[in-house]
Amino acid sequence: MGKNFREELNEQLQDLDFKREWDALREEDRLIQRMIEIRKELGLSKKELGKLVGETKKTIKNIENRWISPDVCMFNKILNAMGYELIVTNKKDIEEEH
Repeated sequence: MGKNFREELNEQLQDLDFKREWDALREEDRLIQRMIEIRKELGLSKKELGKLVGETKKTIKNIENRWISPDVCMFNKILNAMGYELIVTNKKDIEEEH
C-alpha cells in the first residue's frame, strides 16, 4: 500500500527548498484569508474594494481565489484601502505576549 498524503508531505518537508516554499505559501494563504475577513467585516464587495484600490473586481477575485499571488505592494495597497497596514513584528515579542 502507498503512502497517504500526510506521510508523503512529511517526507517532502525534509527537503529544505520544498519546506521554504511550503511555508511561504501557508503564510500567503493566511494573509489572503485575513484580507477576505476584513473585506467582509467592512461589508465591501469585491467590486467596491477593487474600486478603492484602483483594480478590477476580477483582480480582487483572482487574489482571493489564490489564482494570482499579490506582491507586498499590492497587499499593502489593499489593506490601506480598508484602513489597515502591514506591520513587521519580532516573533519573540508576539510569543512573550501569549
